[in-house]
Parts: sequence; structure tokens; C-alpha cells
Amino acid sequence: SNMTRASRKREAEAAAKKDDDERADDDTATNNTATDQPKKKKASTAGNNVIDVTEIDNGANSGVRIDSSSADSVRSEGTGTGTADEDEDEETEALVSAAFGSDKADLDEKDEDSNLADVEPEVGMEIDFRDPDYIWSSGRIVGVKSTPKSKAAKKQVTVQYDGWPPDWNEVITWPSVRIAKLFTYTKRVRCFAEGIIPKKAPPKKKALEGTGRTVVTCTLWPCTVRFRMPHPAHFGRAEELLRLEPNVFVQPFAPETLPQDILCTIENNNGAWLHNGRLRLWKNENALEALGTLHPSFEFAYKLGQDDTSTPGKLPPRAMEVGSLLNSAYRVFKVGGEAINGRLYTGECADPKPTVPKFASSTSKASSDRKLRSEEAKAKAKAEATANAEA
Repeated sequence: SNMTRASRKREAEAAAKKDDDERADDDTATNNTATDQPKKKKASTAGNNVIDVTEIDNGANSGVRIDSSSADSVRSEGTGTGTADEDEDEETEALVSAAFGSDKADLDEKDEDSNLADVEPEVGMEIDFRDPDYIWSSGRIVGVKSTPKSKAAKKQVTVQYDGWPPDWNEVITWPSVRIAKLFTYTKRVRCFAEGIIPKKAPPKKKALEGTGRTVVTCTLWPCTVRFRMPHPAHFGRAEELLRLEPNVFVQPFAPETLPQDILCTIENNNGAWLHNGRLRLWKNENALEALGTLHPSFEFAYKLGQDDTSTPGKLPPRAMEVGSLLNSAYRVFKVGGEAINGRLYTGECADPKPTVPKFASSTSKASSDRKLRSEEAKAKAKAEATANAEA
């Protein structure tokens, strides 16, 4: 009947609408699932061995607190633990990738060569090693293995980054454009570091008996600091990652003389990662007295640093731009490295250029001209006075 056909039509339309709604729900669920998939956590450029210190603002980086609890989460792939550090790293990676792209090792290198192509690799050899983010770090070869004999026999080397545990070793074919002579790009200079020696409970300042004056207990220690470098040809992403990382790797002189608890921390990684705000300029021997009361072994460590011919350079003033990125005056902008003071591969930073005030040259010239005119006027007046006297 007409009523039956109408009823069936309504049922069919209702069933079709239900199918459409279910398909729409399925599409929505699929889209939400894709959106909610966890992002891959970026490889952090922080160190694995960080001394617990509270930082102050040094004019380039805001103060942060870094402790050893963060060691397990740095430079690692995310495992879905959902920590605050991972969320921050994911946000950082998203910002960097948006600006510079997410692909890391896809850039053209056909015009680059390794400056170690004619050198045989050896265990213990110190080198510069470039990571997938185009950041050069210092490291050393910890293993050499020859490939099976063939027409193009090559060697495989295992490289360990300075400051990183063996978990992050890489195996790579020798030679490679990712391997360069030590200090082709990276820097290593002498400095004083605050944070190696822990501050004790007594006040930092104490009264000097019989004088009414106070002396300062010095918590500095002689160290070398290593600076990583963005690759000169592909520097955008590398520079940004270094700006975001405030820690630098330091190695104290005479570490065996340090307190046992600090020594154990340092021995784990041959050094420690410190906030760049803890670095201080290296001082001449006649300026040490102004530092205050020194650690009993300070002078011994300082003497080792003074005699260290493998590290001729000193920390320059205003070394950092932001984070762990060196100021442009001290960076390397040429593939293959740049000579400093006429020498290559020393790890030194270039001498800082003197600051020239604006309009200094014109001001100096005007002052010189005024002085010359004044002298000429005086000479003329003297000559006239002599002539009048003779007359």
C-alpha cells in the first residue's frame, strides 16, 4: 500500500542517514588519532653530565636551574613518558623545524672534502665530528675496523663525542666530510669556572682576624672549555639549536685534587656541563691574589693550565652571543677552517677587535687639526716676539 511504501522509504532514508553519520564519526576519529600521535622528541644538545648549580642572568641568557636529574632526558629519543622536559623539547623542535626545516642530513656536500683524507685513523685520535644537525663537536676515535678487501677497501671508525657517554658513539666510514682535524671548527680555550667547587655552608665572606677586613672564599677553578660550532655552509638550524642550549663542556685541570664527590661526577664523563654564565676570564698570576682565599690545590691546577701548550688560547671577553653559540667575532665562517694569528688548528679564538666609538675617526682628526693649529699659532707668536725684541 501507499502507507507501507512511505514507511519503507522513511526507514531507508533513516538508515542511509545513520550510515552517513557513522562514516563522518569514523573520519573524525581518524583525524583526531593522527593529530594526537606523539611527536618525535628531538636530540637535545644539552650535556649528559651536568653539575647542580643555580644560575643568574648574565645579560645573554636568563637564569635556569640545571641538575643531574635532567641527564636521563637529554640527547635522547622520546619514549612517550610525557615529561615536561619532553613537551618543551617538542615545542622547541617544532619552532626550529618551522624556521629551518626538519630534514637534517639532506644538504648538498659534493663540493666538500675531508682534510683527513690522506691520514690513517688511529684509536685515540682527537677530531672534530659533525652531527646530523650540522653542529661540529670535538671527539675522539675509539675504534677502527677494516672492511672486507675489495676494489674500494675502506675503514669504519667508531667516534665518541667529548662530553657524551659511549651510548652516543657513531660508526662512520673513513674518510668522511663529517670528520675533520681537531680545531678545524671547534674551539678549546682556558678559563676559570664557577661551580666545579661546591659552596660550603659558612658564609662566602669571612672576617680577617686582627684587621677588621673581610676576605672572599674563591670558588673558581682553572679549566678548559670547549665550544661547538655551526657548519659554515649550512648554519641556520645549527646556530638556532646552539642558541637554545646554555650549557658548555668544561674539563678542570688537576681533577684528582678536587673533592671526592666532585671527582666521581667528573670521572663519569671526563668533565662537566656548566651553564655558560659560570665561565670567567683567565687571569694573570699577579691578579690571583684579588680572587680571595683559594682552594689548597688551586695554584697547582693553575700552573698546569699556564703550562698547557695544547691549549694556547684564553676565553675572550663577551665570548657568547646567546646560549652556547659564540659571538660572530669568534666563529668560523670558512669551510676547512680559518687561521688564527697565522696558525691553523690551535683552538684559539681570534683577538677581540677594539671597540671604536661612533664618529671616533672624525673626532680624532678634528682634535689633531686643532692641536696643530694651536702649535702653529704659538710658533708664529714666538717668532714675532723674537723679531720685535731684536728690533
